[in-house]
Amino acid sequence: MESKVRKLIGYVALIWLAYLFVGHGIQALIGNPGFIILITGVGFSYGVAKILLFIVGIIDMIIALALFKYRVPGIIIYAGLWPIVPYIMSYIVTGYFSFRIFISPVLAIVIYLVFIVGLEND
Repeated sequence: MESKVRKLIGYVALIWLAYLFVGHGIQALIGNPGFIILITGVGFSYGVAKILLFIVGIIDMIIALALFKYRVPGIIIYAGLWPIVPYIMSYIVTGYFSFRIFISPVLAIVIYLVFIVGLEND
């Protein structure tokens, strides 16, 4: 595959991953009630849940920006694997697991690593 096309696919995956983090970060910063239910559902108090959401929101925004500034595999792998935590919490609290939602960040990281990191190794 031509390198320009591979780069384009890789950057689309990177933008997708950053978009997921920005969206989640905004929801965490505003204290999305669904997120509060998940956190309190695994045993934290409401007050602790609000604090954790604020911290998570800030971290999500930093990761979204870092994906563009520091495109190193460690940050990208973190960004792709971190969503596993809320999905596990969601399953514990609700008993429901959405594979479609879970696979989104994981797929983005795989696409990015294959098309960008693989390109750098060619």
